[in-house]
Amino acid sequence: MKGRLYYDRYYYRGDYLINYPPPTFNQDFLTTDQAGGELTLVKRLFDKHKVTLGGEFRSQFQMDQSNKDADPPATYLDDKRKSNIGAVYLQDEFAITDRLILNAGFRYDHYSTFGGTVNPRAGLIYTWRDTTAKLLYGRAFRAPNPFEQFYVGAGVSKANPDLKPEIINTYELVLEQYIGHHLRGSASAFYYEIDKLISQILDPSDGLLVYRNGDKINAKGLELTLEGKWPSGWDGRLSYAIQEARDSVSDRLLTNSPQHLVKGNLIVPLYSDKVFASVETRYMSSRLTLTGNKAKNVFLTNVTLFTQQLLPGWEFSAQVNNLFGHRYGDPGSGEHLQDTILQDGRTYWLKLKYRF
Repeated sequence: MKGRLYYDRYYYRGDYLINYPPPTFNQDFLTTDQAGGELTLVKRLFDKHKVTLGGEFRSQFQMDQSNKDADPPATYLDDKRKSNIGAVYLQDEFAITDRLILNAGFRYDHYSTFGGTVNPRAGLIYTWRDTTAKLLYGRAFRAPNPFEQFYVGAGVSKANPDLKPEIINTYELVLEQYIGHHLRGSASAFYYEIDKLISQILDPSDGLLVYRNGDKINAKGLELTLEGKWPSGWDGRLSYAIQEARDSVSDRLLTNSPQHLVKGNLIVPLYSDKVFASVETRYMSSRLTLTGNKAKNVFLTNVTLFTQQLLPGWEFSAQVNNLFGHRYGDPGSGEHLQDTILQDGRTYWLKLKYRF
């Protein structure tokens, strides 16, 4: 049995210069307080069943949003809300044979804002020597957040309290193969169906931005991964994914959705098992913007030097992100004048940590 209690507080303030015209100083405020708990019980039954039963409750007792102009003073939003979320879940891991496992379960969530939703998942897993095959299905949802439902900003955007949760059904076939003692390869083919996707659009009736549930989205792809770990401390991983996500009605590619992703990282021991260096690379192909243009492809390299127990209790790391100063931008949203938003160039991080 495992129990957990928690309390979270989040505060945000944004200061913006908006050209209405004339240029005006506008401010955003958001404060959220929430507390909750979770209880999970895991029990083995009849040797072949491993059952997990749990429940969760979360009370968001403060969700305040406001937006106003400083000079001349004008208030566009002063919204205060509360909500409660409760959930129960059940899962059974059934060893049909020594090689075949069925993992199935469901979760029921109830939101005070829109009601309840049931989401099942199931996985059939077969293992033979160094090979594992998995057939997976799952359904999940994302509830609209208060910003998407109730935010109003300076004559630019409006609220939509009638937003519904977005739902995704996932289908995946995975093949994993150990190669010798130190290498593991995997291939994963996936197909996703997304319904009621929450997206920000421009309402032609009044020219204001608003979040609405959209049409169905279909996404499909293939991911290949090779990873290795050696007793000497060397550790590496390389993956490639090709994917395509389209609106099922218009058959258009989604914005900000790359079709090719490549990731690689390598950890090299420099001194015994105490000092290490790592190199991480990431490539992302071009992405469609809201105006129909393309944000250029991205190639980033990060380098890190870090220690583990070099001195008792102390850890040190130094990192350079975007080592080669690659200039790139991410697609903007409807609130931005820019088609792409320029991202950080080369940045440096130093971290010193003491554990006791």
